[in-house]
Amino acid sequence: MKLVTSLAVLCACSGSPTTRPTNPTGPQTPKVGGLIWQTQAEPWHLPHGNTAVAAFEEVAVFGGQHGWLFQIDLETGKPIRERRLDMGTITSVAHLGNNKWIVAGLSSGEVDSTTVAHVVDGATLASTEIKLNTRMKPASFALPNVVVLSDGGVAITGRGLPLAIYDPATWTVRTTLDPQLGWGRAAGRGEILLVERGGVIKRWNTSTNGQRDLLRGYFTHAASASGVDIVRVARSGVWMAELYPEGGAAVPLKEHIDAFVVDPTGAQLITAARSELRIHALPSGEIKKRIPLDDKKLPLTAMYMFGKRVAVIAGGVLRMIDLDTGVVTPKSGAPSQAMWLAVGNDGAILAANEHAWTMVGGNQVATEQIEDTTSMDKVRPDDPKRYVLTRVAGAVTTVWLRTFGDKTPKTWTLQQAHSDTWLTTDGNLVFELAAEGAHEIVRTKGAGTELLFRFNADSEVFDVDPAADVMLSVDGRVAVASLDGTLRSTLRVPHCEGTLDFGIMERGGTRAALHDTRQLALWDRSAGKLLASVKIDTPEDVVFIPKRSELVLVFHDRVVLWTPTKGTRTLKAPSVLEPAVSADGKKLALSFHDGRIALYDIDGLNAATPLGADLPAGDPIPETCGETDPLAISAPEGGEEGGEEGGVEGGEWE
Repeated sequence: MKLVTSLAVLCACSGSPTTRPTNPTGPQTPKVGGLIWQTQAEPWHLPHGNTAVAAFEEVAVFGGQHGWLFQIDLETGKPIRERRLDMGTITSVAHLGNNKWIVAGLSSGEVDSTTVAHVVDGATLASTEIKLNTRMKPASFALPNVVVLSDGGVAITGRGLPLAIYDPATWTVRTTLDPQLGWGRAAGRGEILLVERGGVIKRWNTSTNGQRDLLRGYFTHAASASGVDIVRVARSGVWMAELYPEGGAAVPLKEHIDAFVVDPTGAQLITAARSELRIHALPSGEIKKRIPLDDKKLPLTAMYMFGKRVAVIAGGVLRMIDLDTGVVTPKSGAPSQAMWLAVGNDGAILAANEHAWTMVGGNQVATEQIEDTTSMDKVRPDDPKRYVLTRVAGAVTTVWLRTFGDKTPKTWTLQQAHSDTWLTTDGNLVFELAAEGAHEIVRTKGAGTELLFRFNADSEVFDVDPAADVMLSVDGRVAVASLDGTLRSTLRVPHCEGTLDFGIMERGGTRAALHDTRQLALWDRSAGKLLASVKIDTPEDVVFIPKRSELVLVFHDRVVLWTPTKGTRTLKAPSVLEPAVSADGKKLALSFHDGRIALYDIDGLNAATPLGADLPAGDPIPETCGETDPLAISAPEGGEEGGEEGGVEGGEWE
């Protein structure tokens, strides 16, 4: 049975570098104009972010955001094929038999998206949409799920659907269990169906239509086994598994879990945390065996059963565990995906996830390992030498600025809630901190710190150019201020949306970009002048190219170099994790979900890629947005640097 939950990835890093080449076959030969080098895809790394998974025989089928569907060979860990379906996020996958699969999810990424489902041919991933009679009034939101029952019927839940069982031969409704809308998370075994609506899990016997409430509360997923139902539920801020035997009281398991799965016989429950798998007898829940996992930093985000093996996913890496022998393939679950990325003018790259590494010429040359208690926090995309680590202990955050290969990091202790960090070109840091009745912008200065200014506590800091400006927003009104809190200009969000999708500023330049999910506005932030306004879907990332007019727009299936008012050049590059551009504006680095890193020469990329049409013009930008001043600055009293006033202690060298 397939189980999926979304959990945060925790990372940390420290220690001296070690030489460890990890690309023994060398970088791949460039096949795209402008491509300098590209590393090999890593086996067992998923090529796209996954939100749903199911398996049959030696093939696992994954669904992800933007309709991505892909297959992985469970013997080799290599991708088989992929296809993008005409839908938004895929939230559920199930095997129908005869190499046919059913997937369900959302029609789009919009708030008014409906439930959609497709039947997919496993040999080609060609799909046929199932015509669902969705109703959107009254409005209801529910996560789409599919469950294949023992009699072949298929339950499809989701927004706008009643609770019904469908005939897979015709995809017409065989039985309506409940005409109400809003049924979401679902699981089943045999003739038993567990399904959630309004925070309550109901248990249905689909053969008799008998039903009862099983649980009320916040949970992520459920399963049904022989004589017992299992739910992963939050108790006192900790994720636990609870067993609900037929006719008996709930049995909570004592140890927290990241995920769980039930074996095909229904006689065993397998739970997992970061450090181990546990095999439990059912219905008692007694632990019969523990299988250690060597990676303790990343929580498991998905888990499913395949014969006598369990597959787990952590940090985008798929691992197979043999329950009889305890053998884990691959042995390490440490991902090679670069969640943070920086590139220098010479093409040298700094990459990081739960460890940091450097690359030259497509080869990894050194690594700095990660401590469990610290987390990667920030890199500057044009600085391949420095990175920031943090450790949170209650209300106190310790921050380290490390230079790769240097064993003596600079250290600060933040006594206030820490929201974000930015790196300056000279190796200092700028922080956003929470203060009583306000927020603060604080900058390091030598071994100490200085408070730059306070601002409206209701405002959100969207970006900081550490050498020049701060961008703040509240209720659709955006202020650009200098680092001493002086207002430079007031910008407006397209359509005056109160919730700005994102705002970014050009480092060392004057441009800024604002996006409201439907439209991007490009501004001269020093003068408050609108430069361009275009309609685009929400990009994954936007990067200004220094010393050039182009911007890099990263979407889920492509990277676009946009020259405002002139046109676009498009590179097909699905599932980019992170972009970075060198300070001289000549190098573009990209990291991918499947572990690849690629380095491009931007001039070569432009020369090899024809100029396409400009992006469609946006709607007129309102003259004014919002009534609230994002700054509302109160000057610091006394003007003293560091200490408690800036929320920072120390500056000691370790």
